[in-house]
Amino acid sequence: MRVMAFGVLLLLSGQAAANCLAEENVYLKTTRVLANNHLGTQQSGQLLSHHVTQPEQPVFVSEDSITEQFSVSDECIYDRISQTLVLNYAFDKDKLSDEHKHILLDYINLLDSSVSIAVEGHADEVGTDEYNKGLSQRRARNVATFLKKTFGKEKQVDLRAYGETAPICEQIENKVKGCNRRVVLTVQT
Repeated sequence: MRVMAFGVLLLLSGQAAANCLAEENVYLKTTRVLANNHLGTQQSGQLLSHHVTQPEQPVFVSEDSITEQFSVSDECIYDRISQTLVLNYAFDKDKLSDEHKHILLDYINLLDSSVSIAVEGHADEVGTDEYNKGLSQRRARNVATFLKKTFGKEKQVDLRAYGETAPICEQIENKVKGCNRRVVLTVQT
C-alpha cells in the first residue's frame, strides 16, 4: 500500500511531469547530402542555372552529415547539442507556469555554473507592435527574474525582447501550435 501511495504521489508531483528535457522524448534528425545535380554558373552579366538530369558525375559530392538532437513537448523544445531551450506560451500569457519552472530547474542543472544565458522573448502577430513588444519583454523578464532569484545569476543573464519581429512559423501554424509565442534560452560562449 505504501509503494502504491508513493507511486501516486510521484505521478502527481511536478517533478514527475514529462518535459522536453526528459530522455524519452528525444528525436534525432540526420541530414546527409550525397550529391547535387544542380549547376549554377555566371556568364558576363547573367546568372545561368541548369539542372543536370543524368550526369556522368554529380556536380557536388559530400559525405558530410548533420545530426540534430532535440526533444519536444507542448511546453518546450530542447536542443541537446546547442543547449538551447524554447519555452512555449499560451495566447497573451507571460507568467511562468509550474511546468515552466520545473523545466527551468532541470535546464539550469544541465549547464555549467559559469555560463551566461541569453533570454529572448517573442510574441505572435496578434495585437499591436507596441503591445507585442511589451508582452515579449514581460515573458523574457519573468524567465530572467526566475533564473536570478533561483540561481543567483545576476550578471549571467542577457535579456532581449523581439515582439513579433522574429517569427519561426507562419500565421496559420501559429494559430494551432503557438510556435511564435515563446522564450528562447541560449547558452552564450
